[in-house]
Amino acid sequence: MSEQDVPMLIPLVQSCDCVVFGPGFGSNPESLSAAAQLIPYFKKAVIDADALRPEIFDALIQFNQSNASSKPLEIVLTPHYHELTRTASYFGINLPGSRKELLPDELESAALEISEKLGAAVLVKGREDLIANAGIVRYNATGNAGMSVGGTGDVLAGITGGLLAKNSAAAAACCGAYVCGKAGDSASEEKGDSLIPADILDKVPLVFIGEVDSKTKKEAKKGNEKGNKKEIKKT
Repeated sequence: MSEQDVPMLIPLVQSCDCVVFGPGFGSNPESLSAAAQLIPYFKKAVIDADALRPEIFDALIQFNQSNASSKPLEIVLTPHYHELTRTASYFGINLPGSRKELLPDELESAALEISEKLGAAVLVKGREDLIANAGIVRYNATGNAGMSVGGTGDVLAGITGGLLAKNSAAAAACCGAYVCGKAGDSASEEKGDSLIPADILDKVPLVFIGEVDSKTKKEAKKGNEKGNKKEIKKT
C-alpha cells in the first residue's frame, strides 16, 4: 500500500460503517503513512496489530484535536500485551516485558491513560481481557489457553468491528471479548487445546443465537439423566 492508493481507498472507507485495520498490514513506513491519511474518513474503526504504530497514533490525535467540537471517532484498540507496551511507549509509559510483572492496577492505569489520550476503548487481550474506556475498567473471563495461537486476535478484531458498526466502542469491545472467548470455550469443549482460528470462528454465530449455552445445558441435562438411570438400575 502506498500514497498512490489513497484516492482509490477514500470512497471505499467512506462507504463502510466500520473499518478493521491492522492484521497482516506490515510495518512498512510508506504504507503506514498512507493509511494514516485515511483516518479522517473513518466513521468507526478497530485498530489492531501492525496498525498500532506512531504514524497512526499521530493521525488519530491530530484528527481528534482538529475536530474537538464535533463527535469524536469511535475507535477500539485491540492489542495483546506486547503491542500494548509498544503503544504505551509512544506516550512515555514504560511497561515491563511481561504482563506477569505488572500489578493489576498498574496495567489498568496504563490502559486508561492510553484510552484517554487516544479517545478510544482499549481492549487488552490476555488470560483475562481488560477493557478500558472513559475512566472505567472491565474484565472478561471467557476464553482458554487453546486460543493462544496466531489468528485468534484477527477473529476478535473482526467480531469487534462487526459489533462496533452498530454499537458504541465500549459496548463493542466488551461484547466482542465475551463472544470471542465464549466461542473459543465452545470449540475447546469439542477439540481440546489444539485450536485453530477457524474452530473459534465456526462457533461465533452459535454464541450470538444462544445455541452454545443451550447445547451445554442440554448435554448437562442428558448426562444427569443418564446418571439417574444408572442409579435406578443399580438399586
